[in-house]
Parts: sequence; C-alpha cells; structure tokens
Amino acid sequence: MTPTLATGDLVRLESASRALLSPLAAPDLNAWRREVIETAGVASLPSPEAVRDRLGLSAREAEVALLLAEGLSNADVAGRLFIAPATARRHTENVLGKLGLWSRAAVASALLNAA
Repeated sequence: MTPTLATGDLVRLESASRALLSPLAAPDLNAWRREVIETAGVASLPSPEAVRDRLGLSAREAEVALLLAEGLSNADVAGRLFIAPATARRHTENVLGKLGLWSRAAVASALLNAA
C-alpha cells in the first residue's frame, strides 16, 4: 500500500527540502518534487477546465498553473507551451496574483484543494 501525503505535508516537505539543499541542487529539486507528486499517492490535479471554472483563470493561465503545480520553472513552462520565457513569467505572475498566492508550492496546494 502506498502511503498518502496530505497537501500541507507535501508543501512542508518541499519547503524543508529546499532549505536543506544547496542552491546548486535546485534543478534536481524540481525533478524530485514531480516524482514525489507522481508516486506518493497524492490526489491528482484537476483538469484545465476545472481549474478555469473553479479558480477563475483563463485557459492559458490554467495550463500554466498545472505546470507550476508539477514543479516546472518558467523556462520549462515556456518550452512545454512553445512560448517565450518572458510570456511564461507573465502568466506565472498572473496566476499567482489571481489566486492571491506568493509561491509555486502554494499553487500546487490550491489546485489540489480545488480538485
């Protein structure tokens, strides 16, 4: 049986891990975060349509929010969506602003709560 982590536990675990790891390990932290989300039995993220409906985001902002919840950087989001990094950064700022959040980890928590 796979253990399940609550959303808050996942966010605290990620924050503690970030504090312990050196800045040089930051790219590996994103891969580690995605692996934890995929394997820890955490509730799945909602569909882009559900994110739009429940959180009042545009279609593109919903896509970006879901990618942020996976732990992607702005550069990774830009590559995945075939947009400029500056555009990805602006979408990220819009998502954080509309949801009243300050961090990417909080976006994951908000999306899991909206599921």
